[in-house]
Amino acid sequence: MANLTDSVKILLLACETKNNGSPTLLGAGYADCAGWNQVTWLLPLGTIDTTVDLKIQESDDAATWVDITAKALVQVTAAGDNKVYAIEVVRGGSTGRKRYQKPVCTVGNGATGAALAILCALGAFSAQAVDVASQDLGQRI
Repeated sequence: MANLTDSVKILLLACETKNNGSPTLLGAGYADCAGWNQVTWLLPLGTIDTTVDLKIQESDDAATWVDITAKALVQVTAAGDNKVYAIEVVRGGSTGRKRYQKPVCTVGNGATGAALAILCALGAFSAQAVDVASQDLGQRI
């Protein structure tokens, strides 16, 4: 029997308070999704006084990026702060997903901005991965 922790890898791609613009991505700034069939992007938000947008892009070569359709959070406002948002992307089989994925996050211009982190959870599961409904994560796409 395999342990769940043998099938999951967590990457921290950004963690900061940002007043305006895009958070600084750590390391390569993208996830190599080869061998993984489920990618979950997590955006834990602390207190914000502005807007936060997050979309996910994909690439075959980690150089030319395109948006993944319908995988974005648009204009999270201060009313949506202190929550964890999740964007799930199913890979493998006939999904046509590319090897690399990256977050593109923008913080609006506010007095104190937004306290945020961007995490990527890569999962390899023997069962077919499917998108699931909300599990009290604030908003799940």
